[in-house]
Amino acid sequence: MLNIVIPGLLWLDEAELDQCGVVLVNLKNLIRHAKITYDRDAITLNHDAIKHKVDKDFKSGKNPYLHYYSYSDFVYTMMYPACVGSLANYLAASLGVSSKHQSFLIAEPTHLRPNRDQLLISEPELLQLNADESQNIIDEINQHFTDVLHVYYITESFWLIGLNLDINSDVNDVHGGKHRDMNNPRSKWYPILDIIGGNIDDYLPSGGGAIQIIKLLNEVQMLLFNLPINHVRKSEGLLTVNSIWCWDKVLNNQGMPKSHNVFTNANLHTSMNIPIAGDITQYFSNDVLLILDDLYHPYCYQDTYSWVQKIIEYDQTVIKPLMSQLALGVIDKLCMIVPLMPHINGTIRIQISKFDKYKIFRNHKIQSILSAL
Repeated sequence: MLNIVIPGLLWLDEAELDQCGVVLVNLKNLIRHAKITYDRDAITLNHDAIKHKVDKDFKSGKNPYLHYYSYSDFVYTMMYPACVGSLANYLAASLGVSSKHQSFLIAEPTHLRPNRDQLLISEPELLQLNADESQNIIDEINQHFTDVLHVYYITESFWLIGLNLDINSDVNDVHGGKHRDMNNPRSKWYPILDIIGGNIDDYLPSGGGAIQIIKLLNEVQMLLFNLPINHVRKSEGLLTVNSIWCWDKVLNNQGMPKSHNVFTNANLHTSMNIPIAGDITQYFSNDVLLILDDLYHPYCYQDTYSWVQKIIEYDQTVIKPLMSQLALGVIDKLCMIVPLMPHINGTIRIQISKFDKYKIFRNHKIQSILSAL
């Protein structure tokens, strides 16, 4: 089986694309004939072709509920396959600092952009921080909050915070200590990857220790505002680091696609993945997991023009050759996974096999429909 994770694939529905003068023949064909599975909340998705199909299958009892997986679940499970439980605790154990603090969180530097009465969060990669700048900011934070926390450098834009206060619940963790109960709906922590372009008020932490963390974030923001490094960055036309974002997540690879070959075009802070190079169709084979994020950032930032241009390209360069590979039997089965944004809480899986493709082309009624497109 070929698994492809494409966050941002399903945004504008067919009617909205028609208004843009866009007809995605190959994606339309795929959606029409594929088996589509979803979790309980995904039926609220604003995409008519998908919604019609999942509503129909839901009423007929054909479709089981699935666990909801965000984009970050796929990314961080791929990056840290040995982690089962709290990612922050796992990183603390990897750095050998588990016993030095009561609690741990992951921290990412970010730039919060004001938009009327909102503050919109951006991905750390936009900052283009180098190692020296990152270490300088970490040193300033550590010096200021000596008795409260300590920040550990992992990469330029991915840090670990050890806290001298208990924000954990009573859930035992295999990586040492305890972690917050992420299954508790009152306990929410969002990685930046899942909320890019979002209003931070909608994603502030909740549950155990949330008030303390929010207070710390405010104090860090005041410290960062006066840092000399930010004045230098502003004079050079670079985004300032005006905040950090703290989070954790419990990783569980249950239900995740299994593959020995993982490739991605995502800009991740790790060398564990193998980047895609050259013609993407060379990766279209069984026992491969592809993570493609070209549509994700336009989707997050609601950039309709960029998203439409990219989806037109994908229809020809990704979807069309995928259908051809299925017809030729090069791929036994395709599972296209579309993680949705946290406010939708859903994961769409579009599955089609080579036998489904065979039936498509043998069905004369469908042939006439396709020829009319």
